Amino acid sequence: MAKKRIDKRGTREPITKIKFLVEGITEKFYFKELLKFKGYSVHLDIDNIGGGGYFAFTREISKNKSLYDIVIVIADLDRAVIHFGEKEKLIELISLLEKLNIKNNIFLTYKNIETWQIATLPYKTNDLTLELGYSGKSKGKEDIFQRLKDKGAKFEIGEKKFKLENLFYIKQELEKGKFKEENISKNQSNLIYFFEYLRNILKIEIKN
Repeated sequence: MAKKRIDKRGTREPITKIKFLVEGITEKFYFKELLKFKGYSVHLDIDNIGGGGYFAFTREISKNKSLYDIVIVIADLDRAVIHFGEKEKLIELISLLEKLNIKNNIFLTYKNIETWQIATLPYKTNDLTLELGYSGKSKGKEDIFQRLKDKGAKFEIGEKKFKLENLFYIKQELEKGKFKEENISKNQSNLIYFFEYLRNILKIEIKN
């Protein structure tokens, strides 16, 4: 639950605790640096679940639901398309998030986080690893956000490259999200409203 902090006037104000859960170490490095760069000033708590599919998120959230107020999940959508039974597990995860707190949300990208990262670049490329100058795969690289930034990547560029009408799951407001199952394998990312959503639930300024 939210703790209290005392401001300069001696008034106790609640500190909202948000838990960001991501699939892997790449996402953890990327979103941690991105949130810092954008001036995200609330306590930053971001963990990766080390793979394991959507049920791994469900297990982690169910186990630790009393430790934080809001949960934001960031995951790839291709698993729900490729692996049998994963779409149903994804829907179960979303149902749990909505049940625990209407402010909880999930942000999905098809095919994966690399799809989003490529989209933030100001030019086209099909090989993120080569473009960023890594000798091996780009996964698990601690400096991936900085390398993208050095290439001119901006979150706002990515926001313009995906369409709202292509989303499998849409939740922009403090209400239950809507599914469009026919869109599940379309090129998409609801990260297009990620920072807008954070602003809405926290009522804070996040720089562009």
